[in-house]
This record gives sequence, structure tokens and C-alpha cells, in this order.
Amino acid sequence: MIYISNMLEFLETIKWRDSIDIMVIAFLLYRCFILFRGTMVLRAIIGVTLLWILTLLATISGLIVTSLILKGLGAIVVIVVIVVFRNEIRGVISSTNPLNLFFGKPRRRRVPDYGSISRALFALAEKRVGAIVVFGRKDNLEQLIQGGVRVGAVFSQELLFSIFDNKSPLHDGALIMEGIQIQIAAAFLPLTLQQALPIYYGSRHRAALGISERSDAVVVVVSEERGEVSLVKERTIEKIETPVKLSSYLENLLEGSAKKEGVSIRAKRFVQDVGVKIVFLVLALFIWVFFAGEKESFISYTFPIEFRDLPKNFELVKISAQKAEVQISGSRRLLLALKPEQVALSLDLKNSEAGKNSFPLTSKNLSIPPGLNVIKIEPDSVTVVMEEKTTALVPVVADLVGTLPEGKEMLFYKVIPDKVTIVGAPSVLRGIFSVKTEPILLSSITESTTVEVGVIPSPASVKLSSESPTVVEVELVIKDKVKKGRVESGGGRE
Repeated sequence: MIYISNMLEFLETIKWRDSIDIMVIAFLLYRCFILFRGTMVLRAIIGVTLLWILTLLATISGLIVTSLILKGLGAIVVIVVIVVFRNEIRGVISSTNPLNLFFGKPRRRRVPDYGSISRALFALAEKRVGAIVVFGRKDNLEQLIQGGVRVGAVFSQELLFSIFDNKSPLHDGALIMEGIQIQIAAAFLPLTLQQALPIYYGSRHRAALGISERSDAVVVVVSEERGEVSLVKERTIEKIETPVKLSSYLENLLEGSAKKEGVSIRAKRFVQDVGVKIVFLVLALFIWVFFAGEKESFISYTFPIEFRDLPKNFELVKISAQKAEVQISGSRRLLLALKPEQVALSLDLKNSEAGKNSFPLTSKNLSIPPGLNVIKIEPDSVTVVMEEKTTALVPVVADLVGTLPEGKEMLFYKVIPDKVTIVGAPSVLRGIFSVKTEPILLSSITESTTVEVGVIPSPASVKLSSESPTVVEVELVIKDKVKKGRVESGGGRE
């Protein structure tokens, strides 16, 4: 708890300029996350970040060899990430407007040329080449399709022709489009559950209806037998006569909803990303403490004073202060990692004399980790009063607790030996007239007996001399109570 309170006290030293610094770091981290979200690069960056955090924790914990190994491993991992993902990083950066890194979407969404796509599909129809092209919208299609070959290439008429060519190994199946890219080829779609379909609808139309029944995808089917182009959406099939009409349909279906929901989507994204933003804010604070933590700062601690090497023939009677407030300066990172048990404030009393002794409190009395400095110690000195020990002979009194059983009474008790010698400061011994034994419970004693009990000097500063016994014998003399008779008329005794 002390460490946590010291950490909170340290964080209270953050000024408004530091707060702006942390917010800027968090903002840049979040924008970079948005920039690379959905790419393999993001996973690599997360891995490198976790490795860096482990390295920092190892350094703070004092694991020197572990921190060195993690630092070397981190440097190698960074180089490997840059080499392996250089093409993806270059593609993301080259397609990003630098201003959009700070404002708006970091990557502009490139709208497909629906006119070129429509003309290419009608060109397939003229050549009687069968095809099925699926345009994804909000729903995830990868859970609905089976098989397929991932392409990840920008759409072109030549690429479309080569995929659906009868001699191509990818022609048997559906093409999955996401934006301007052909993501997957030769994918198998679930067939429709509808039974009452015209007989001239083949497997392509049934697969197109099947995917439209299970998602919000828009599908274009090119019939190999009839050379027709059909649009399938929301469990319906519509024949399209011209490329212009198909282009208009695709643009309205795929782009119209995005334009209408632009404001609401931004609001949803803001709410969904609140947790992510908080994570980046904490990470920014972590980074700031590590890098900006090298800046000189100070913090105050209160430590108990430990008195060492007290001469054997002296007794410590009075202390002017038992705790001291210490101001320590150093880098913020070192101060944040400082634990109270790493600091020791001690005072050497071996050269003290009888009477008042004044000892200065300086940095020499303080043991702290390297890299930290002592600014001030309050109080700057401690006064102790010492007295030379003396002895006194005092009687021992038995500490009798409780009462004897019914019908029993104590005649007397005797302590052997009845006196002991105690050692302590004269001012303390003057107020002591006797010492007690350990408690003796009377309720369990039914007859005369002798018990051995220890002697307990009080207060704690008073000790028994080495010559005095620590255990004494207490002889208890017990007898039965005599019943008193009641006199009756006639002079008899009851």
C-alpha cells in the first residue's frame, strides 16, 4: 500500500504540459492503429510492443541478463518485421494521404469502377462464359463459403477473363469481391433451400440465391447456356439487359447505404473504439514515464529512524524524533520504481554518552539505490537522552488470578526467592517497587502446592540481571473453610 501511495504521489507531479504530451502520444498511437488495422502488420506491431513492455518490466525489476536478452531479441524482431512486411507497409503508406493520418480516415476507400466491372461481365455473357461474382457488404462471407483460393488482386477485365476461362483451374466456383479487389476465387457457395425455381436456373443461380439468403451480399450471375446477366439480392433474381443498368444497380446497392449511414457509422465507431482509446492512453502514459521519466524530479518519503549499536551499559531513555521526512531527487523512472524497503535511515549510537546526545541526520545516514540523491532531511538532527544502567533489588509478587474453588481458602503464599535484581535506567528503576510473576490461575488449585512461574519485569526496558533467576517457586498453602455452627434452644451445636 505504501508503494502504491508513493506512485500516486509521484503521478501528482505531472504538470499540464506533461498531460498534453501524453495525449499527443496516445493520439498518434491510435491513428497508427487505425492506419494498419486489418493488416498483418498490426499483429507484428502488437508483438513488438509486448516485447518492449516485457523488456521494460525486466529492467525495472533488476533482471539485468533478461533485459539484455529481450533488448537484443527486440532489435532482431523489428528488423524481421520490416523485411517481411515491407510490401504491405509500403502499400499502406503510399495509399494514405499524410493529412488523413491526423484527421478523418487514414486510408481513402477506393470506390470500384462499376462501369468497367459491368462491361467485363457482359463481355463474358457475349462469349457464353459462365461466371458468378459475389460483392460483399456488411456481413462476413468467409464463414459461409467453402474452399477457394485467395487472390488479393485489383479487379481487371483481363484477370476476370483468365479466372473464368474454361481451361483455368479457378473457373469452377464463385469470385468474392471486396471493394476494388478480388479476394477469393473458386469459392463454393451454399445452395438455396427454395424448391419452386424455374428449371432453367442452374447451379450458379441456386448458389447465388443460397448466399443471398444467408447474407446481405449482392451477386451477379452470367449464364453460360443463355448468355444472360442476372442480379441476385435478398432472395430475388432479376435479369439485367445492359451494362449501364447493372452498373447503376451495383453502385446504388453497394455505395448508397454507406453514404446514408456515414454519420451513424462514425458515431458507432467512436463508441466501439472507446476501450481501444483507453488502452492507448494507458500505453502512452507508460511510454511517457519511461522516456520522459529520465527528467529530474523529486518526491518526499517518511521513514522510521533505526537506532543501531547502542552501548551495552547505556539505556536509551528519550528520543526527540522517531521518524524523518526525506526528499529524494532523481529521474522520474527511478523514483517511480523506488520501493520503501530499498531505503534505510539509521543512526549509530556507539559513541553516545550519558545525558543528552545530538546527532545530525545527513545523506550518510540514508541508504538509497544508486542514481538517486538526497535533497533534504527533516528534522536535520535527533537528540537522544542516554542513562547508564544500574541495578535494584526488588521483591517478587505472585500474580494470583481468579478465586479458589468453593470451600477452599488460602492461608498464605511464599515466593522463593522473594527478591530479584533488575537492571535499567535509574529514572525508570526509581518508579519500580516490585515485579510480578506470570499469572497463577487459582480456580484449578484444590490443595496446598508449589508452582514454578517466570518473573516478568515491567516496563519492557527493564531486564533481570544475569545473576537473578528467571523462574521462581510460589508455595501456596490452602485449607478447607470451617463451617460456623448455629446455636439452638437447649444449648446444643448443629
